[in-house]
Amino acid sequence: MRLDGKRAAVVGGSLGGLAAANVLLRLGADVHVYENHAASFEGQGAGLRRFDVSVLKAIRGTDEEPPSREGYFYGDLWKFLYDGLSSERVHFGSRVESIGDVWQPKLQIADKDLQHFDMVIAADGGWSKLRRWVTDGTPSYAGYVLWLGLVHGSRLPDWKTWGYMTRGRLKFGSYPIPAGHGQDGYQINCGLLVSTPEDEVRSKDRSRNRHVTHDSGSSPSWLIPLVAEWFGEDIARLWRAVLRDGRISEHPVYEFAAERSAVGRVALLGDSAHMAGPHTGGGYTAMIDALRLSEAIQSSVCIEDALRIYGEETCRRGKLLLA
Repeated sequence: MRLDGKRAAVVGGSLGGLAAANVLLRLGADVHVYENHAASFEGQGAGLRRFDVSVLKAIRGTDEEPPSREGYFYGDLWKFLYDGLSSERVHFGSRVESIGDVWQPKLQIADKDLQHFDMVIAADGGWSKLRRWVTDGTPSYAGYVLWLGLVHGSRLPDWKTWGYMTRGRLKFGSYPIPAGHGQDGYQINCGLLVSTPEDEVRSKDRSRNRHVTHDSGSSPSWLIPLVAEWFGEDIARLWRAVLRDGRISEHPVYEFAAERSAVGRVALLGDSAHMAGPHTGGGYTAMIDALRLSEAIQSSVCIEDALRIYGEETCRRGKLLLA
């Protein structure tokens, strides 16, 4: 099946949402993306470990590739997917408040008139406002926090300690990613996974895009001493460079797998359908969702059947992520 003459709405303009919009557009849909954030995510974010680039090529329908090193810069991936759409298809500062009837969806976008769509893809994140039209349930805290650090390689030119280390219940990793922002060189992307009681989590903002780096402004006083004790002085000096010249952000880790990912003409995609630890590559799994959505549509004769097939597959993969 193709979607010529059909109107599709994607709610959420991060990697999963833009990926979904790309595949729907290539299937002929008149697709529009509604993102609550006021501006683009180009130039924002941290690193994603390098993955199968054929996924990106299939989504965009191109042989081009975004810049990469051992990993990708989120902002570069976002721009790569955004460039597959015309700018009038992506609407920033658009808060979707209601879907209405899931069999005949009509979006209520802030103070605008209701807009009818033939299908709606809710890719509005782990704290999705639209999930309740499809299923119950909310993410649960996984018991640990990922501290992410970014610093330009020129600030620590002799850094060679790439890779991953585990010390007890602590995990550390670092890899180079493109500098982004049109800059030369590379950034050191590093992460520290720390077991943390939920009442000690500093970041309480559950509405934000978890793949975008929000500068925490400072680290807890225990971070550098903890790193030095468990990982040594070399790793500690990287985190000092991050605090001095880079950015640090706190990302509490939550887990979730929807019991149902589609109903009628509405489907969940990305974090709205499933969330897991950083090892699962949330942005990448959302892009896989987009490809599975495309495959389900192409193998079906109507939108309802396509989303049912997609939803069943997405639920299965979501449970595997948590296994």
